[in-house]
Amino acid sequence: MSQAGLTLPEGMGDFTCSCFTKEMNGKGIASILQAQKFCKERANEKYGPLLQTQ
Repeated sequence: MSQAGLTLPEGMGDFTCSCFTKEMNGKGIASILQAQKFCKERANEKYGPLLQTQ
């Protein structure tokens, strides 16, 4: 996010980590990319309007 010049909204980091953990629970390594994609999409839906450029 910082490389893109964006400031993380409060709670976004915890949200994405929690989402990823839930998605990966009991799944194999092949699911990592799917979990990342899913959680990035959910975070964008929830926090996208709050992202601000630095």
